[in-house]
Amino acid sequence: LSIDGDDDSLSTATGSTNNYGVYNESSSPSMDNVTATGTGGTNNNYGVYNGDSSSPTIRNSSITGTTNSIRDSSSSSSSQVADTALGGVVTGGGFTCVGVYDTAFAPLNASCV
Repeated sequence: LSIDGDDDSLSTATGSTNNYGVYNESSSPSMDNVTATGTGGTNNNYGVYNGDSSSPTIRNSSITGTTNSIRDSSSSSSSQVADTALGGVVTGGGFTCVGVYDTAFAPLNASCV
C-alpha cells in the first residue's frame, strides 16, 4: 500500500469517541506527503495508529494527534519516519526517525522524542 500526497492528501478525524487520521492493521504502507490528524474525540485521538505487525514508512508529512501523533500498539509494530512534523508524542513499538521535528520546529531524536 502506498499513500502519496502529491495531490495534498489530507486525512482528518474529529468528534468521535476515538479518532484516527490513519489506522493501519497488519500493513506496512508507504506514506509520502500526507497530513493525518486525529483530534476532538472524547477518549483517544491518533494521527497514525498502527495495530499488530504494522510498520509504516512516513516521509515529508505532518502527523498530529492529541493523544499520540503516532501509536505503535504492539512490540511487533514499528514506524520509520523521515523529514516529518509531529504534533504530539509517539508511543509504543520501535521508532526510527531522521530529520523529524515537533510543531515548534524543535528536532526530535532517532526515537522521535
